Amino acid sequence: MAQPKPKPISLRIQLFIGYSIILLILILQSTLTYQNIVKNQELVKWTDHTLKVIYSGEYLKKMLVDMETGQRGYLITGKANFLEPYESGREGFKSTYQHAVNLVSDNESQVVLLGEIKQLEELWLEKAARPEIALRTQVNQGLATMQDISSLIAKETGKKMMDELRSLLSLFISVEEQLLLSRELEVVEADTLMINQIIFGTLIAIGLGLLLIYITIRMVTKPIIEISKLTKKVSAGDLSTRIKVIGSDEVGELANSINKMVGSLEKAETQMQRSNAVLEEQSTLKTQIANITELTQGATELESLCDQIISALAGMTHAGHGVIYVNVQADTQLVLMGSYAFKQRKNVLPHIAIGEGLVGQCAKEKKSILLTQAPSDYIQINSALGEQVPLNILVVPVLFEKQLVAVIELASFEVFSEQQQIMLAQVAGNIGIVINTIFNQQQTQSLLLETQRQSEELQAQQEELKSSNENLLEQTHLLKASEEELKQQSEELTVSNQELSEKQRALQQQKEAIEASQQNLSIKAQELALASKYKSEFLANMSHELRTPLNSLLLLSKSLAKNSKGNLDATDVEDAKIIYEGGQSLLTIINDILDLSKVEAGKLGVHLEEVKIASLCRNMQSMFKVVSENKGVKFNIEVAATVPEVIISDGHRVEQILRNLLSNALKFTESGSVTLSITNAVTGVCFTHSALSADSAIALSVIDTGIGIAKDKLQQIFEAFQQQDGSISRKFGGTGLGLTIARELSLLLGGEIQVLSEQGNGSTFTLFLPLELLTPMQEMQAVSTPERTSEVTPLAPVSAETTATQTSELSEHSFPVFIADDRANIRPGDKSLLVIDEDKEFAAVIRDLAKQQGYKCLVAGDGRSGVYMAQKNLPDGIVLDLRLPGIDGHEVLEQLKFSLKTRNIPVQIISNHAEHSVQALQKGAIGMLIKPVSEKQLQDVLAKISNINSADIKRVLIIEDDQDNRRAVTQLLEGSTVDINSVATGREGCSEILSEKYDCVILDLGLPDMTGFEVLENIHLGPKQNLPPIIVYTGKELTDDEQKKLQKYSSAIVIKGVGSPERLLDDVSLFLHNIEAQHSSDDSNIHILHDEDAMLKGRKILLVDDDMRNSYALSKHLMGIGFEVEIAANGQEALDLLEADSSFELVLMDIMMPVMDGIEATERIRQMTHYSNLPLIALTAKTMPEDREKCM
Repeated sequence: MAQPKPKPISLRIQLFIGYSIILLILILQSTLTYQNIVKNQELVKWTDHTLKVIYSGEYLKKMLVDMETGQRGYLITGKANFLEPYESGREGFKSTYQHAVNLVSDNESQVVLLGEIKQLEELWLEKAARPEIALRTQVNQGLATMQDISSLIAKETGKKMMDELRSLLSLFISVEEQLLLSRELEVVEADTLMINQIIFGTLIAIGLGLLLIYITIRMVTKPIIEISKLTKKVSAGDLSTRIKVIGSDEVGELANSINKMVGSLEKAETQMQRSNAVLEEQSTLKTQIANITELTQGATELESLCDQIISALAGMTHAGHGVIYVNVQADTQLVLMGSYAFKQRKNVLPHIAIGEGLVGQCAKEKKSILLTQAPSDYIQINSALGEQVPLNILVVPVLFEKQLVAVIELASFEVFSEQQQIMLAQVAGNIGIVINTIFNQQQTQSLLLETQRQSEELQAQQEELKSSNENLLEQTHLLKASEEELKQQSEELTVSNQELSEKQRALQQQKEAIEASQQNLSIKAQELALASKYKSEFLANMSHELRTPLNSLLLLSKSLAKNSKGNLDATDVEDAKIIYEGGQSLLTIINDILDLSKVEAGKLGVHLEEVKIASLCRNMQSMFKVVSENKGVKFNIEVAATVPEVIISDGHRVEQILRNLLSNALKFTESGSVTLSITNAVTGVCFTHSALSADSAIALSVIDTGIGIAKDKLQQIFEAFQQQDGSISRKFGGTGLGLTIARELSLLLGGEIQVLSEQGNGSTFTLFLPLELLTPMQEMQAVSTPERTSEVTPLAPVSAETTATQTSELSEHSFPVFIADDRANIRPGDKSLLVIDEDKEFAAVIRDLAKQQGYKCLVAGDGRSGVYMAQKNLPDGIVLDLRLPGIDGHEVLEQLKFSLKTRNIPVQIISNHAEHSVQALQKGAIGMLIKPVSEKQLQDVLAKISNINSADIKRVLIIEDDQDNRRAVTQLLEGSTVDINSVATGREGCSEILSEKYDCVILDLGLPDMTGFEVLENIHLGPKQNLPPIIVYTGKELTDDEQKKLQKYSSAIVIKGVGSPERLLDDVSLFLHNIEAQHSSDDSNIHILHDEDAMLKGRKILLVDDDMRNSYALSKHLMGIGFEVEIAANGQEALDLLEADSSFELVLMDIMMPVMDGIEATERIRQMTHYSNLPLIALTAKTMPEDREKCM
């Protein structure tokens, strides 16, 4: 039985088997391709990792260069700012080292190598860098020399370590470069394998397809022929062709399968092409970056480096033109430093400002700019065959640590790809590092060249000195030759001298005769000088004997005229006034006689100052207006419009001369007029004083219509004790000293007096004075006059002014300059500040800061001199320390605020000691600062003082429930510079104080809603920095406990009563500092509250005087003030009393006394330990300058 034939394999099955094989091959090929792609990505990742490691190594090198550069710069210059690269290099090395360790953590050998580098770097710091820097610091301090540094460097310890460090880093980088090379080779191999797999896999698939076609052709009929043709196209590589499906049988299935296969092949090929392109671009980018990095290594010349960089970048980006501008002028201008295929054109500048054009804008924004379709007049790309405008312009900034270093511009016919732009951005960072390094190297080189240049200059100067010495030697030889010639001439002159000797003997005889005459004149001059000395001593002694009884006469008569006890009637008081006025007249005559004796002795003093003509006229008007009216004589003052407002002279002496001249004019004029005329000196006037000239002199003329003077008497009237009519029957009285003193004073002031007169027709006395007396103020120096020499000193005449001036001078002599200040430069109208502080350095700081703010500054080192300088100069503000030698700051503040002259000066406390700060503020200080203080705080203090002195409105708050009282206080305080607000309740008051700014608050204790105590407590619970001074103004009688409670919060307490308005105004003005100046004497009686005698009550003083009349008069007056007075009749008794009692605070010492005079007694008192600093005041009628010097 025949076996059945096997069932033939259908075409479907055959094709299914064939295509299944092909599909399996394609799947395998796709899998292998995917694996290759993943492997390539991993290789690219490791290549990038290796590049980062290489960059870290290069950056470590740069940090070493920065450290070495900073160290060398500091060693050369010794300037600390050169250590900045050293310090930043250390920090950068440390951070980069750690980053590098993290990167190579998978490479044990590289980690070990980095460890060795780190250890060697630390060893270099320890053994080389730090010792050399420390030694250079010692050189700056003078503890070592540059030779020591040279010796240390000569050991080459640091150089050897640094060379080894560079070697290790180069090894580290070379290892990574080998890794980079091997990984790049792996990438190439992987690409080759993948391409081969695709090619061979495709060929296999094509072979199988041809086999299937062959089988199909044999097994399938003609309908499949078309499919076969199309399959051939696919096999030829035309993957875009698709077979049209014919039917749904196996052939149709075959067509569908072929279509799917072709699609898969097309996708695989496209994906493969894309992967290859990406890998190729990344590889190219890394290679280009590495090439640029290699190009910049070891570069030192900026221009050549820029040319190389721009050429390389142009080649990489296929650009036809390129330029690089470098920022060499600190962000102001870019300079063309390198170019590629560059041709100078009108729009291409060698210098470009920041913000100018595309390059300048890129530099300003620090961002890349891409420009397409460049204008026709833009720069063209040139070749030998022609030129064309580029289509695309790319401008890229080069930054280093976010700071602009350079700008790169590239022009190309092609579009700049994204890959090229990324490459340029990454390369720009590396270029910035290199250019910055070159900048630093060039700066170091410049400093080195400067040092060498200075050394060469010193050597040239030494050569010049050597040449000068040689010239001097040559001149010495010439002088010796000249000396020989002179010697020969001297011999020739000897003969001539012999001829002249005979004539000399004749002249000698004449000289002896003249000398005999001069000796006779000298003897007579000595006799005259002796007579003058006896006269001066007589006058000085007589002044003592006259002043002693006159002193007691004036004191007692003035005391009686006051009638303090009220036990004298009007006649007795009038008699006492007449006695006092007579004594004053006698004192004036004594002063005139003493002035005359001083003039003749050449010891009358002047005090130079600005003399205002208007003030001088006012004084004369007020002095002689009443006298002229009583006598019925018209008194006129005429001032020419061309007369200057101020002259430099002694105002007191000028007034003294005019008083004498005007007094004489009024005395000798019974009717008519007396005129004081002030004009410029007329051209043509003849002066006897050589220093006077008409163009620099002023004429003060006293013109009267009196009796006139005979011509033969015009010279006589200027002699001492001489008058026109000196008979016993004369009509007019007087001593005859006025004109003598006036003439001598005019000579002392650099001027003169001229007189024109005719008997019966009046007289004209003209005082000519220079507009500026050229004598330094307050300096003891001689001033020559045509007749005698007088000593110029800052002394005033013996009068009421004399006492004040001498006291001022004594105080100034007692307080020398603490530190240099402006006491000699202060002029009227200048802003001034007084600093009272024993710390010279801090006082100097305030002085300098005050000068910057426009103040003239005075400085006192102790409290006593501070009070004196405040009284004398009246500054605009005072800065006061509390701890001072002598009297402390609290007592200084009390004295300043007690005195009417200084109480309105704002005082700022700046001290190390915060205790009693509340008391200081309650005494009137404007603020309290604790040392140390900042410059800003000092500036605020000066601003506060300036604001107080300005005309700003001061704000006062009145908290008073009684409407009438509110109105009364408001009327008392209101003024143009005071803004007053008033409320009736405590709550309103608290709200106002805490929400508004007030300079002073007046508070009544009896309020409807709360007591004044509660108001004070509520206020002090809030912020305390801006609380104003608070004055309690109440009619309530306060207990001791209430007084103590109020003193914790309030600055002053005023009980309503008869004198309370004046007291309230006084306390308010103390805190507003300038309100008192706005009130007239009729509105306020603040002065009566400042009884200066109150400070003296209970003080114990010793009065030493041998004249009982003086002792009685003085003791009575002093005890009336409130002093406790003890009396001693001579110096020895005074010493005995002082040894027995240590509570004396002042000694009033007469000079001329029996047993022991005042000079010896004063010296003995100064030797007593307890009284070495006791204040002593000399009371004497001896007023010659030498007497004053003995007392001092």
